[in-house]
Amino acid sequence: MRRSLLASLMCLFGIATILPVASVGMVALYYGQRGVARKGTELAGERAQRIALQVGAAFHEEIESAQAALGAADLSAGIDGSRRALGGLVKIPEILGISLVGERGDILPGLEARADQAPSAPAPKLPSLADMQSDGALLLGADRSGPSGMAVAHLAFALPRGKGPAAHAIVDLQLDDLETVLVAGRSSAGSRIFLADRDGKVLLPSSGAATVAEIERGSELLAMSRWVDEQHPLDTRVLDGADGALWAAAAAVPGTNWRLLTVQPGEELFPLLGRFRTGLTLAFAGAVLLALALAYAIARRGENLVKDFTEAALKIAGGQFGVQVGYRGKNELGRLAQVFDYMSQQLQAYDAETRGLYKNLEEGYLQTMLALSNVIDSKDAYTHGHSRRVAELAAEVGREMHLPEHDVKHLLYGGLLHDLGKIGVVEPILLKKSQLTEDEMKAMKEHPEIGATIIAQVDFLKPIIPAVRNHHERWDGRGYPDGMAGEAIPLMARIVGAADTWDACTSHRTYQRAMTFERALEVMRNLSGRQLDPKVGAALEAVVRRRKESGAKVSEGDEPQAPVPVQQQPAEQKQLP
Repeated sequence: MRRSLLASLMCLFGIATILPVASVGMVALYYGQRGVARKGTELAGERAQRIALQVGAAFHEEIESAQAALGAADLSAGIDGSRRALGGLVKIPEILGISLVGERGDILPGLEARADQAPSAPAPKLPSLADMQSDGALLLGADRSGPSGMAVAHLAFALPRGKGPAAHAIVDLQLDDLETVLVAGRSSAGSRIFLADRDGKVLLPSSGAATVAEIERGSELLAMSRWVDEQHPLDTRVLDGADGALWAAAAAVPGTNWRLLTVQPGEELFPLLGRFRTGLTLAFAGAVLLALALAYAIARRGENLVKDFTEAALKIAGGQFGVQVGYRGKNELGRLAQVFDYMSQQLQAYDAETRGLYKNLEEGYLQTMLALSNVIDSKDAYTHGHSRRVAELAAEVGREMHLPEHDVKHLLYGGLLHDLGKIGVVEPILLKKSQLTEDEMKAMKEHPEIGATIIAQVDFLKPIIPAVRNHHERWDGRGYPDGMAGEAIPLMARIVGAADTWDACTSHRTYQRAMTFERALEVMRNLSGRQLDPKVGAALEAVVRRRKESGAKVSEGDEPQAPVPVQQQPAEQKQLP
């Protein structure tokens, strides 16, 4: 029951403390993750735009270098001179090849110049250049047609009119410098940066997947690359990766139709997320442990308080009034404890008053019973004090047999009133010094029943009826009035009967001189198992021996005095009280 109460209180207080902590933790985690995600996408977008600007600036520098080279080349010396000039230009590392285009957009035959490892893809078909300015450049497209899949951009430059056979030049520029920018823009080994065209084809990095659909989260990135345009230069999203959240961004590269795509794990892009989760988890675990500890402490305190109340209530129920719980809290339990303690003190006061009244009443009853016993004993000078001696000895034997105190008290009352029925026996029979006749003996044997009938009218004396009615029963069943035998005889009657027999042996009677202590013990041993209960006889012997050792008077037969006239009576009558 104790463990069940503790477990119940633990569950109650645990739920009451853990639920708020868990709710606050979940809300904090939810809004914290949202805030981190928003901040992460902002950082990813800013990073993508910054790298896109860097890529655009690097590509613009390459265009300016190629344009400067074309401007410095002498293309006015006819076909042979133009061929020599083109051959010098292709020696520049950034330029993989140059083709000259006439006024009508056709490539002039015999004037193409390519590097040793020329791109395998054919020259792109030129769009209309009518709107191109004389000093401008147009990005025709880009692909991976360079050596070993190298990314190449195809540019059309307008040439000065009248300075050669060609109106435009198509220059194939390798994009190695742009890949260097991409590599420098990576924040960690886990991040990825791609340069793709409008159709989603990957231009850089040079090695790896050929299309966005083949890289990590390809379909989402492909959709993002197609969404970005001049009106929407940036798109950011949080994607679900195999190992957690991914921050992706797509930004338009200025001056091109390319898209810069960045993908980075959330933990790397924004390390605070991991620390936030770890800290929140530790805080939640600590809060739960603290909540459980508080719940256990409160539950234990509540259980101990209930235990104190229970023990105090049981003590009060057992008659131990005045016990205090001792709890001095300022809450409702403290108020309950104060009321309980006050009630216990009041019960103690009432109990003391009641005990005093009961003691006075009991003293009155006892004096009344003593008066009755004196009335009985006063009829015969030789039995004066007999009832009191029997009562005191019977009470001591009861204590020797470890009987409860209320049974000892009943033995005292039963001993005082065991001969109460002799009031109904006429004095000639009661005081006759010669042998009783059969009718007189029959009348004498009626006194136990008479006594029992008298005290049956008094409620508080009803427990001693067996001592009054059955103290003349014998262990062997030859007693009266009911002829009981053995343990069927009430224990109270067996004890009072043994005390009555001892007093009959150790006090002077009209028909018998008092025996000595040792002679009385010998008679009692002989009667044990026949007239007396052996256990009661043993307890009585222990009591009278202790009395003798303490110097108390135990037998009138041990005192020298004048001979007492003794009438000859049957041996059995001499042994019976």
